[in-house]
Amino acid sequence: MKKIALFAFIVLIMNTIFAQHDHENGHNCSQLHYKDYYQEVEYNLVTPTGTISGTLIPGDSVKATPVVLIIPGSGPTDRNGNSPLGVEANTYKMISFSLADAGIASIKYDKRGINASRDAMVSESALTFDTYVNDVVMWILKIKKDKRFNKIYI
Repeated sequence: MKKIALFAFIVLIMNTIFAQHDHENGHNCSQLHYKDYYQEVEYNLVTPTGTISGTLIPGDSVKATPVVLIIPGSGPTDRNGNSPLGVEANTYKMISFSLADAGIASIKYDKRGINASRDAMVSESALTFDTYVNDVVMWILKIKKDKRFNKIYI
């Protein structure tokens, strides 16, 4: 128990130090500043009903790398893990940048009907679970053809 408390205390101190450093350097700690470090590249999937818009965060640019396909969750979730219902957590974006830190590429995308993938939406009555499964299958087929990647993780 003492080790857990000590670990939690160290994490708290480190977060305080980093937050103070960001504040002193004029950074708003609630915003991600990874844009300066990672190149976000449009990576889209053309489907029979329209284009599903995605973003590639490259991993190691020298050799073929693993890639993680980040599938958006339930509800009107965008490629960054946010929702027009008031959620602005950027969870998928933070995961992508953490993967890039490890030299692993990632692809994240807007669901059909959301943001830049709005035009790929089929009628609400025609939209099924299988539609989303087929989207993932098409993403995997596209990624398999891309020689920058040697393994795909979902």
